[in-house]
Amino acid sequence: LHSVLGAGMLATALILLLIGVAQQHSTSVAWSGAGLAVYCLGLTAAVLAQHSAIRRMLVRSHQTADRLTIGTILALPLGIPLTAFVHFAATLHCLFCKRIAWRGSLLEFNGPHDIRVIEEVVSTASPGHTAAGAESA
Repeated sequence: LHSVLGAGMLATALILLLIGVAQQHSTSVAWSGAGLAVYCLGLTAAVLAQHSAIRRMLVRSHQTADRLTIGTILALPLGIPLTAFVHFAATLHCLFCKRIAWRGSLLEFNGPHDIRVIEEVVSTASPGHTAAGAESA
């Protein structure tokens, strides 16, 4: 629901913006443009606040904490809507995907209680350790 609503609202605002520009309807352009700007800048501010909080925690625990570059900060408002559409596409893919490769095993999902192991890889690692290459899947 989150994925559908997020991408749907963004797509609607973008379509209204494009229609408004094409028809030279300044009210439509202003409202949809303002909505997109508030959404993108608001989420950019949230990302920057999260990054700042995480950075402070890392510094307090004597770990390295990289700073965001100006280029990254300027790209955030453009990347945020793209992220909503990629999230929507990934959600759609997951809804219709029946087979998943995970940790070297192939699983088939036929329902919430019908999951079959098609191919299983037996790990030779000792407990608490992963086998070489097991996490690449």
